[in-house]
Amino acid sequence: MKGNAGNGIQNRTQVVASSSQIDSNDDTNITTLPIDLPADGHPRVIFASPCSGSSATIQFTERILRAHGYNISHGGQPILKKPKEILEKAKELFRAKMDREPTLQETLGEAFAFYNERAMKNGKIVLFKINNPSHEVLNSLNQLGTKFAYTYRSNVLDRAICASRDCFTKGRLGHPVHANGTEADACFNRRQHSSDDILLANFSDTRALIAQMEEWEIKDERTKNHYKSLYDPAKALAYEDLFRFEYTDSEYIFKQSVEAWCAFLQTFGDIKVPTVERVLLAYRNSRPPRSPYEETIYNFDDVKKTFEGSKFNDYLSR
Repeated sequence: MKGNAGNGIQNRTQVVASSSQIDSNDDTNITTLPIDLPADGHPRVIFASPCSGSSATIQFTERILRAHGYNISHGGQPILKKPKEILEKAKELFRAKMDREPTLQETLGEAFAFYNERAMKNGKIVLFKINNPSHEVLNSLNQLGTKFAYTYRSNVLDRAICASRDCFTKGRLGHPVHANGTEADACFNRRQHSSDDILLANFSDTRALIAQMEEWEIKDERTKNHYKSLYDPAKALAYEDLFRFEYTDSEYIFKQSVEAWCAFLQTFGDIKVPTVERVLLAYRNSRPPRSPYEETIYNFDDVKKTFEGSKFNDYLSR
């Protein structure tokens, strides 16, 4: 299914985009080796669903790749941004090749090739995340010889809490509230709020909550298998397995997390254990214990009652 990255890239028109069109989240605190690895023309893409810890995962992926000597251009989730300038240039390039107007998905596919060209022109490798790409987008990425990784959130209750507080489900699961129960409208912007204003998830339909959690579990397993040929021989790793080291000083768990990151990023390059250890060590045991669900779910008693007898009941005792 993967295409030859060399085909087409050298023949494509080189175009320079403004720096605001693709983020470069350089972290001056990253431990790095001298950047001496050439841009190989292969984008690095992480498959991840919303509220699966993908923001943290892509940030650490960038740190680890930089520490290995790769010059990374971190693009976040370009499909969500759809910058007008990039899409117009992508349409222009598509018309030149196919002599017709592209569909939106064809335009997006062409845009990724454009992002990749820009990164290569600047000696960089573009890194971004994606969720449920269309055939056209996936075909474009394969033609670029894209290297993939896959992550998910195994604790679907945590995912539901995140989705509710970020308003990703548009109220179907619930909505964010302040500690006193009044509805909040911060949604995704809550992440920029101070820690003194903690928003809770208020699940309006706890039966629908269980149904959604079950649906996510089934879909995660299905899509993980569906994309296996793309990220193989790397392993699909849960967010929890990758980041367990942040909550404990255990040497055993730290080594498990290092092994998990090496397996997760296996297709992204020659990932070395000592380098991964050095990057993760700065963040070992850096987070406080997780808050109990009583402090993150506003109507916890309703959720607890609904979960009784279900396979999700054990979540509440963790």
